Amino acid sequence: MVAAFELVRPSGPTVADLSLGLSAAACPNDTWSLAQARAWVEQNRDVGVDCPCCYHPCRIYPRVLNATTARSLCWLVRAAAGERVQVAEGDYRVLPLDRGYVDVPRFAPAWVVRTNQHSALRWWQLAERAPNEDKHKRDSGMWRPTPLGIAFAESRALVPKRVFHYRGDAVGYGEEMTSIVEALGENFDYSEVMARPVFGVPVEYVAFRWASYPPKPKQPSNGGASSVFALVREGG
Repeated sequence: MVAAFELVRPSGPTVADLSLGLSAAACPNDTWSLAQARAWVEQNRDVGVDCPCCYHPCRIYPRVLNATTARSLCWLVRAAAGERVQVAEGDYRVLPLDRGYVDVPRFAPAWVVRTNQHSALRWWQLAERAPNEDKHKRDSGMWRPTPLGIAFAESRALVPKRVFHYRGDAVGYGEEMTSIVEALGENFDYSEVMARPVFGVPVEYVAFRWASYPPKPKQPSNGGASSVFALVREGG
């Protein structure tokens, strides 16, 4: 059995669609339309520019899956599986779940809430946040691991080590892959952080596609699946 996960760049107009005759060296001026300003920002977001309309910095940023983010995922996976997890110093509980979601602001230990690293998990599709149903809150604060997040935390999958994000969304990934053990680094013992697989999803392989960054030219198909990464075999 194979679980497949596919991550692609968001749909919408491309830079070529929006170029509107602008050159890369063009400078914003008062005669530009909103469409031209948007095109200029899209063309230059790799190096970083200030939006000529709102002056907000616009740039694609790289981010590495670090130890705190990986540790936050392990905590979330264990909590969602009904395991006793740390809530505070010396306080371990089985947490209540709502449709599989964990109330992170309410129950997560300080090292999770304070760093807010768990929110970056969405860029790798390792965790997802519940829709916000309270207009008085910025977001729901409810998180749950995805099947890919569970597989990664249980050391049955690899994910790209580096993500490139723009205005809160992932736009691509580096080619280098990483494991949960590597992401945790030398400061955390995986056997202590995860203790044991808690879901045991019966997959022989986990495979998924990632949109690389910068985007590569499309190559003629040879019938293979070179863009699909075969990952760690269960129990291997």
